[in-house]
Amino acid sequence: MEKDIECLKEQMRQMIKSSAEIDEIEDKQYPNGDGSEIAEALKKKEFRLKKLQEAKEILEREKLNKINLTDPESRFMRDGHRLIQLGYNGQIAVDDKDQVILAAAISQNNTDYLEFRPMLEKVERNLGALPKETSADSGYFCYANLEYAEQRGVDAYLPDNLMEWLDKKQEVEKRYDKGNFRYDVVQDIYICPEGKVLRMQVKQKRKGKHTAIVYMGESCGECAVRTKCTRARARTIWHDGRENLLWSMREKLRSLEGKRKYSKRLYTVEPVFGAIMWNRSKMMMSLRGLLKVTGEFSLMCLVHNVKKIVKGVLNGSINLPDKNKMYCLPLLLEGT
Repeated sequence: MEKDIECLKEQMRQMIKSSAEIDEIEDKQYPNGDGSEIAEALKKKEFRLKKLQEAKEILEREKLNKINLTDPESRFMRDGHRLIQLGYNGQIAVDDKDQVILAAAISQNNTDYLEFRPMLEKVERNLGALPKETSADSGYFCYANLEYAEQRGVDAYLPDNLMEWLDKKQEVEKRYDKGNFRYDVVQDIYICPEGKVLRMQVKQKRKGKHTAIVYMGESCGECAVRTKCTRARARTIWHDGRENLLWSMREKLRSLEGKRKYSKRLYTVEPVFGAIMWNRSKMMMSLRGLLKVTGEFSLMCLVHNVKKIVKGVLNGSINLPDKNKMYCLPLLLEGT
């Protein structure tokens, strides 16, 4: 990019330098010309140079490795087919009754967990109150989001990435998952499923995160099932003091009530994205740039809401409320 910028600058300097000479002889060589050829070519060079300089500034400011010159504000993201493409992260929050979108946003973050708190806050601004209950897929899981939901009194249902994988495994296969290692608060040790002890080895400070404490098995070398538990010399456990949030969430999601509530996503928020993106052939946005894409996406969500509300009013499932009345609806989050 820096080479291209210098090359363009040199080309523009040469064009400007030669323009005076061309002015003197162009009447003889180009009697039908109006002198606009060089001006037009120079404009194209200037436009290209401006794009490159803007892209270079974004690369340096945001510490990116790649950027798209057509839309420098787009980011490389993994899509639903596991392909990495340039795009934006569309977020919606939907009520669990009528599939009305309560909040929508376009983000440059390629991970959903950074959008959980902003979306809840946006719903709070739109409705005047936080939802009593919310669910989102595993992409939104992180300890910070569980802590935030707990602090704000929101009943959240957020599975972690490993939960679904563990639930598909046989009991014998998941016997040595970290969740089956019991932590003894008094002795500050972990006890493995075979009754062996893991003691603290080191504390590791992490910038912007909780301090991680590493526990290592004392007698893994003489354990008959060591290879089923770890490939290393000894089993290690990373602990940051918030695992209780993870275990509580898994227990809640595995309960009958938790399964019922989380399953609502299949017929509430998931079909909304299907209706917006696939049914209307809007797999790609028509505009470029964060502001314009946000406007386009907001318009798509608005059209969806108008159709849902009109349909609900006609069939009697939606009663238009008094404008001063506030509602606190169950909420479901989704990103794409």
